[in-house]
Amino acid sequence: MRSGVANSLRLYSQRLKEIGQDAWMLLAGNFLLGVGASFLFLFLNLHFRSLGLSNDGVAEMQFLLQFAGALGAIPALVLITRIDLKKALLLSVVVSSLCLSVAFALPHSEITVAIFSVGAAASAATRIIAAPLLMEHTSGRERPYAFSMLFLAMFGSALIGNMSGGFLASFMERAAPSAIAGFALPEKYGLVLILGQILGLSALFPFSMIRSESSNEDEKRVDLSKLASWKQIRLVFLAKALLPHFMIACGAGLIMQFINLYLVDTFQVTDTTLATVMTLQSATMILGVLAAPFLAEKQGKVNTVLASQLLSLPFMIVLALSSNWTICLIALVSRAALMNMSSPIADSLLLEMCSRTEQAVFNALKTVFWALAWASGSLIYGFLLGGDHSLAFLVSASLYFGSTCLFALFFHDETASGRQLSSAFRSFALMRARRSEPQS
Repeated sequence: MRSGVANSLRLYSQRLKEIGQDAWMLLAGNFLLGVGASFLFLFLNLHFRSLGLSNDGVAEMQFLLQFAGALGAIPALVLITRIDLKKALLLSVVVSSLCLSVAFALPHSEITVAIFSVGAAASAATRIIAAPLLMEHTSGRERPYAFSMLFLAMFGSALIGNMSGGFLASFMERAAPSAIAGFALPEKYGLVLILGQILGLSALFPFSMIRSESSNEDEKRVDLSKLASWKQIRLVFLAKALLPHFMIACGAGLIMQFINLYLVDTFQVTDTTLATVMTLQSATMILGVLAAPFLAEKQGKVNTVLASQLLSLPFMIVLALSSNWTICLIALVSRAALMNMSSPIADSLLLEMCSRTEQAVFNALKTVFWALAWASGSLIYGFLLGGDHSLAFLVSASLYFGSTCLFALFFHDETASGRQLSSAFRSFALMRARRSEPQS
């Protein structure tokens, strides 16, 4: 038993050592961005409420922000195929942080919504760039571990952000002045959100240390504004890859962006308790993400994805039907760990199956679909379900189950040990086969 654990730890350590400096700098920058993003997840809806918006109004704002992110992903896709990914990443971080900071400082108005939308679009571009950039700076064996570290950076930053966010909100409520030099300051949630965006700008330091692309540019960069480039894309494969993802995103959009409202409305939690619960949820996510690459290497990527998603479903049903605080808390953190365990493994698997051209397209469309799904979830939650959290959990569980079934149907024959062929290798094999055929 001890020998097996020791061997597993040595394997894990060896794979992490194979991750290069550029990939670690990308992970460090995403960690810093994630702390600011965790403040958004924690307090954005409560900030909107403090501005006088109802649950329907909050859902409408979430819809607008997610829709703006989806629209912003489309020009971002073309942009990152024309300029260096590192430069695109730096630009998107600056625009996103500055726009969102300004929006949090202003009262609710049409101008504020427009600034929010620009910031959301730039933030979507940041997410689009991260995965292809990580693919460029990793290779086969350590890649699943690098993607798990990417998700670990996200959840680890959420852990730090949630712990500090609750304290900062309480501190701002007690100590922050209402105005400085006659200029009215935002309420406590707005001030915390601005601090998060300022912290996000610190990600520019590790991002600037990433080396720019130095290998064959013709192989890596394809101008997707040209029709000929799109002929290199396997649309059927992308449809199979994106449909399960879209269903997962729809389910997540119904519950995850309103989880703070669920806790406040159902259990009347304070800011500190809310932050504690979100911190605990982030901690269990970290455990799941750490276990994911090891399980994928031993049990197979597809099997790991399917098992973790199916095991999460009973916990969602518990959240829909129970009002017991202890039971719901256990279900909440267990569901989060299991569902998010599958994400880095699925992303790594699908990106390995993509060609260079398809990687950028897949990741951009994944971001677009996620944003559109969350936007749809906002509308369904606010207007069709009337903010009913129980119905939202049940509908979400149904979507998660459907997504799991489709993923099994589409990718059940993909092997666990990385033996799946990339698109480039398949093209090479096909070319060799054609050369060996007798000429007619």
